[in-house]
Amino acid sequence: MKTILITGAGGFIGRELVIKLSENKKNSILAVDNNIRGNLNSIIKKKNITTHNIDLTNKIKLEKLFKEQKITDCFHLAAINGTKNFYNKPDIVLDVGLKGTLYLLELVRKYNLKKFIFFSSSEVYQKPILIPTKETEPLKIPDIFNPRFSYGGSKIIGELITVNYLRESKTKYNIIRPHNVYGPNMGSDHVLPELITKLKNYKKKLKIIGTGNDSRSFIYIDDAVAATLKVFYKGASNQIYNIGSNKEFKIKKIIKILSKILNKSIKIQTGARHVGSVSRRKPCIKKIKFLGHKNKISFIQGLSKMLKFYYYNEN
Repeated sequence: MKTILITGAGGFIGRELVIKLSENKKNSILAVDNNIRGNLNSIIKKKNITTHNIDLTNKIKLEKLFKEQKITDCFHLAAINGTKNFYNKPDIVLDVGLKGTLYLLELVRKYNLKKFIFFSSSEVYQKPILIPTKETEPLKIPDIFNPRFSYGGSKIIGELITVNYLRESKTKYNIIRPHNVYGPNMGSDHVLPELITKLKNYKKKLKIIGTGNDSRSFIYIDDAVAATLKVFYKGASNQIYNIGSNKEFKIKKIIKILSKILNKSIKIQTGARHVGSVSRRKPCIKKIKFLGHKNKISFIQGLSKMLKFYYYNEN
């Protein structure tokens, strides 16, 4: 019997992780979120899932949950995500990313949890030296004055806190660095839902950020959750794992794919890139493959599922 705490449970990845882990009736799931960006009400009702509206920066309320429940494991996903938030709310991004993680890990260590999974980000690599990018790539903040790096910086510090707070403890940990997880109901502050929403209202030109030559490697939500659970159950203790795909797509190529699916002729209007955005992002996924994980949903299959949600409103 496991009692599993999931922070950020009302968010895109957190919600799907709650659902998947709850399929094992021996698991008791504690779904925690403060409902600022996530939505605990979006989680399906099950006997082995309880929802808790808790802000991680409220250490007193958080510890009350640890005292009341015999928590065995924790997945820490709570964060202020979304590119717009990095630029517009860097102080809040850091507040949640640093205070929340610090308070949580103090309690994880105090109550001797068996395992802690920290969700980091591909943003920690910034502009990597090598592509595909291995987990051994140096982490960096290239410009301390750029508010974008509030998020990547908080994740780097979160990794440092995880490694060093649990170094001498009994709790085993893993750090996961997800790369461009996508799927239905992922919110609007990401490149794919933004593109699809713009196409729905398309008239003369599709305005995009940058030239369209930036490329990303996307992983569908079901595959991302499956990879996460591979790490949880089979991953080597105290190791870091990239989660993603080794198939890379330029934004222009994605627009062509969408235009073909929708049977639309699309003209692109390019614009300025976000300062600090990188031109390529492609992870090395050998470590997660070694655990036996294999992505099952192709990018086109995933896009089709997103279109049903965002374009045709088949929710």
